[in-house]
Amino acid sequence: MKIYEVGGAVRDSLLSLEYHETDWVVVESSPQQMIELGFTPVGKHFPVFLHPTTKEEYALARTEKKVSTGHQGFEFFTDPSVTLEDDLGRRDLTINAIARDSKGTLIDPHNGLKDIENRILRHVSEAFVEDPLRVFRVSRFYARYQHLGFKIASETKAAMIKIVHSGEISALSNERIWSEIESAMREKSPHLFVSSLLNSGAFQTIFPELNDELNNNDKKEGLLGIMKSVSDNTNDPSIRFATIFWILLAQSDSRPNLVEEICKRVKAPKKFTQFASLMFRFMDISWTSVTAKPKKLLLVFKEINALKQTAIFSNLLNCFEVIWLHEGKCPDKTGRITAFLKECVVELKKININYLDISGLTGDKIGKKLQHAQLDAIKAVQLRYTK
Repeated sequence: MKIYEVGGAVRDSLLSLEYHETDWVVVESSPQQMIELGFTPVGKHFPVFLHPTTKEEYALARTEKKVSTGHQGFEFFTDPSVTLEDDLGRRDLTINAIARDSKGTLIDPHNGLKDIENRILRHVSEAFVEDPLRVFRVSRFYARYQHLGFKIASETKAAMIKIVHSGEISALSNERIWSEIESAMREKSPHLFVSSLLNSGAFQTIFPELNDELNNNDKKEGLLGIMKSVSDNTNDPSIRFATIFWILLAQSDSRPNLVEEICKRVKAPKKFTQFASLMFRFMDISWTSVTAKPKKLLLVFKEINALKQTAIFSNLLNCFEVIWLHEGKCPDKTGRITAFLKECVVELKKININYLDISGLTGDKIGKKLQHAQLDAIKAVQLRYTK
């Protein structure tokens, strides 16, 4: 039995970056031997074991063969005869195909160290095109490491386009694609994840509702710029994800449920769906809020639940402000609008049904009395901001 450190821990240590998990590959062993040594089997599709003490993952060296479409369309072969080089040859990128032995010696059959030095994301072999999920993984690594100078190799870009043209992206489950999207929204530069997917054509495949707008290069560049600005302002992945739908804002009146429908289709969690839908539906009305009809504005506050979900309301305003400024809107007007919306909520919170004169009123009439007071509060704030 021989054990080697592999994958992300080796890669990130060579980049002098922090890493939180260490993966190991075991050669010249068998499942039975691993169990006898106290390891716990956990792999569903191939032999992976948890170390009895550290609980880190140890996988038997394996090879794979494409037998059907999609990310899971592989048969795996594990046997004591499978070498370390065989195992490294099935990996996606050369920088992920480096191993380190117990003495610290690097085993690098695919020149991953050279690609780290040259800041290149390059696929290991022609087998790369067999797994459609790798389009998303490479794009995610690009979003993570581009600030260090990494670029995607031209031949790898071509391989990603080849995967998209094969139609295999459609064989991936929405849940698996969403997992990659959410992870990418947590990376250093999520706009580069989207940019890479756009260049390969994968983004257009998973978000076809955006295709008409994406045919306009100015709008496409605008989208990427806004994503960058918002991502520089916040690490919250749900806010970063929501900016993807900026490009659809022109449809917010005619198709108010569009973003919610898209989010449900791609299996976005409730938090992501809620924020994206609220941003899409209410950003434009917020820009004209100072002169909007008070009744319409009150409905907006109720839809957002601004009086109770103050964190969401605050995040929306911050997001709106960053986008408006990126769009080139007047900074003074932008600040004035956000201040106005905040003041409206402050005044609405002051209204308490217990302090209203509702003597003799019942049922709907009490509700109308409360609404009248809320509308008066909004009108008063509007009056102060339109003088």
